[in-house]
Amino acid sequence: MERTQEGEEERECETIEEEDDEPLLFPETKAKGQVVFDPPYNLLKYPKKYKRDDMGALSGWVGYIVLGALLVGFSWITYSPEAPEWAGERFLLQCYMSGIRMSGLLSLSVPYLTGFKVSQMDAFRWTTELFYSNYIPDNDVWVGVSDATFDGVPVKIFRPRAAQSDSPAIVYIHGGGWTILSADSYSATTYYMAWKLNVVVVSIDYRLAPEHPYPAPFEDSLKATVHFLRQAVKHDVDPNRIAIAGDSAGGNLAAAVALKLSQDKTYSDLPRLKFQVLIYPVTQMLDFNTYSYTEFAHTGHMRKEIMLKMIINYLGFPELQDYIDQFASNNHTSPRLKNSMFGSYVKHENLPEEFRVKGFKTVGENMGNETLAAKIESTLTDPYFAPLMAPDLSKVPPVYMILAQNDPLRDDGLFYAKRLREAGVKTEIDFHKTMAHGFCLLSPSSLLTFQGGKDSFDTLGKYVQKNI
Repeated sequence: MERTQEGEEERECETIEEEDDEPLLFPETKAKGQVVFDPPYNLLKYPKKYKRDDMGALSGWVGYIVLGALLVGFSWITYSPEAPEWAGERFLLQCYMSGIRMSGLLSLSVPYLTGFKVSQMDAFRWTTELFYSNYIPDNDVWVGVSDATFDGVPVKIFRPRAAQSDSPAIVYIHGGGWTILSADSYSATTYYMAWKLNVVVVSIDYRLAPEHPYPAPFEDSLKATVHFLRQAVKHDVDPNRIAIAGDSAGGNLAAAVALKLSQDKTYSDLPRLKFQVLIYPVTQMLDFNTYSYTEFAHTGHMRKEIMLKMIINYLGFPELQDYIDQFASNNHTSPRLKNSMFGSYVKHENLPEEFRVKGFKTVGENMGNETLAAKIESTLTDPYFAPLMAPDLSKVPPVYMILAQNDPLRDDGLFYAKRLREAGVKTEIDFHKTMAHGFCLLSPSSLLTFQGGKDSFDTLGKYVQKNI
């Protein structure tokens, strides 16, 4: 198992002189005659590069920062548990834990404070979008950004200025539990990926649950990916050098799309995806009492309760929120399913030896709510809903997986990696033993970005350079 190195030293701002050499993978070393900052997307550094007349936008950001600081502080003191002592970048993790708690409280109060008739889900989306919203100038010297529609699905396209006419590309599917966030709120992450890896990035803005439950997000992701594979040349992309990536729920969708393209003969005429980048993906919904779901249920900003609510919304049965305790205790599946081939995929002994805990047993092996199970089990075992459930994984593209220790989904990734390797699929893991779920989602400000997230993209760059 590969592990990341310690964070690299930050580069100083420097002016790059013109050179005649071939472009390198990392364009910051070749940006001719330009002043290069790291990271280039940092909103707080744009005023140094661009003289903006729209100071209202800047002052608005100052207001957001002040208001956010007050809310995070209040939430920290009042509501949040402490981040674990061993967690990396613990202060920042604590801020995120507090911020997520406060976003939940704000989503409850926004309708009363504003008088707007909005649902709690819409209010929660608004608060999270506000936190991650990002400003990228039209004349950005590193990456050009444009909006498009691929077979009816909105996408954002990030094209490095240094990219060639036959550039490689990565299709990116954002996280957010299938219910929140968007291609816009992921702009800092996808911008950085395009700039750092010197690849075109197509970010898919799929429809969200609960308004559009499974299979809508999967179908949108599949349609946009297929369209891009067919039309890549029109976007100055080499169709034979396209990979797919996603994090969390987006990792689930990326794995499902790669699985579908590898199995369905309808798509046999398409170029094969080069590889998959799965960042702490959701791969199964049978066992919510794996060791990582149990041990890290409350130690990061993606708590088990939140994950269960999002999964229920993705299932398309919002009325089942009243049964969340049934899901939390593994009572949502029948004993028959637990003892089937599908149940065998989530056994604790399937974890690598260094992650097994002597004497650990999951709960609910011989119990289950048969009525609830009858309603959802056919979906829970659908491989395009839960890729770990696929009977055959042998034809999927190679996998590069990024996992975090402090993450309820850690074991989901490890289970999937085991089955991939058993199927003969080349699988590499970049494991971050002090990071928490979500550490790869970059913020518009480097002050709110985990160094571990930037380090993971540095390591990913080496894999991309070698394999794309």
